[in-house]
Amino acid sequence: MRPVITFLSDFGPAAPAVCRGVMYRICPDANIIDIDHQVPRYSIRDGAGSLIFALPHMPVGTHVAVVDPGVGTERLPVGLRTARGDVLIGPDNGLLVGAAEALGGIEEARALENRELMLATITQSFHGRDIFAPIAGHLAAGVEFSTVGPTVPIDELVRLPVIRPSISRTASSARRSSTCSSTATSRSRGPPRISRRPSDPSNPGDHSSCNSRPMTAPRPSRNGPSGSGPSAACLSARRC
Repeated sequence: MRPVITFLSDFGPAAPAVCRGVMYRICPDANIIDIDHQVPRYSIRDGAGSLIFALPHMPVGTHVAVVDPGVGTERLPVGLRTARGDVLIGPDNGLLVGAAEALGGIEEARALENRELMLATITQSFHGRDIFAPIAGHLAAGVEFSTVGPTVPIDELVRLPVIRPSISRTASSARRSSTCSSTATSRSRGPPRISRRPSDPSNPGDHSSCNSRPMTAPRPSRNGPSGSGPSAACLSARRC
């Protein structure tokens, strides 16, 4: 069976191909499975979650994971050997521990310090290519895990803090009180009021102002004979 290497990173579309090329040069028979290279940039927790989700369904093999905001600093590059027989390779920043525990637990942890298993030139910004990929290739080709470097106490490995949801009784009671108060207020207001718009004098068909105008006795016409009744102008005003 061909040796399996799985690969996860936050590198995006281009850089993973470079790392795969390094692995294939060292172990041409490797079966490299890409898990995800679109992990949000430097999001260790997202990368760790993807590993926990994926690795229990992968064949036993070497698993490379690189989400490494501390690249070039004093953080350790590490390898973790699990009870199932897998080896996880990556930075000691909490990315690997959860997945290793999902594979039966960590049996051995080592710092990656053997320069013979790395590229000749090691940069400060691309340890995925210069350290992790070549060591994964050597392990897949049959190199013993014990040769990668000295052991590291398992209880000193970096672990991500566990985030658990909590509910505050005070906050919950305040939310319920606010909801009840809003409901009572809306009920006490009663049905919505309908306001009547004033008549539009520009609309000749709008007679609302005429209907509301009080009726007054017509004045006699100045031009008409006395007692002959209202003039035409008065009648027109009454009809609106």
